[in-house]
This record gives sequence, structure tokens and C-alpha cells, in this order.
Amino acid sequence: LLMRRFIEDEDEPAEIEAALCSDAAGAQAAVLALPAGDDELRLVAYVVARDTVLDLPALRERLARRLPDYMIPAAY
Repeated sequence: LLMRRFIEDEDEPAEIEAALCSDAAGAQAAVLALPAGDDELRLVAYVVARDTVLDLPALRERLARRLPDYMIPAAY
């Protein structure tokens, strides 16, 4: 249900991408809702890091402070 809401609202991928790029770690980002099983989708974020190393746990934690749970990508 939440993923269907996500897909219907075209502004939300852009909001997640903006949050990733405004983070100190992310230079560029793209977010897609990809099939994960029977009628399920999951968010996948592709991030180009500003530095050579991207600390994913720290990035997820910072995103969790800015975005609702259903907007946090499941994979990077």
C-alpha cells in the first residue's frame, strides 16, 4: 500500500533524491521503485559519493531523520 502511494506521487522520488544530494556524502542520486517479488516494490537508490567512500549506515541514519520510513531506500 505505501509503495503504491509512492508510485502515484511523482514528487516523492525527487524528494528522496534531493535529500540524498543535499547530504554531505551524496553528489548525485537516482531513486527507482523496482520489483521485489509478488506485487511488491522496493526503493533502490543509486548514489554518486562526493568522497571515495560512502558510509551507508550513516547515510541511512541521516535520511531517517529527514524522511518518513516508507521513503527510505531498501538498497543502495
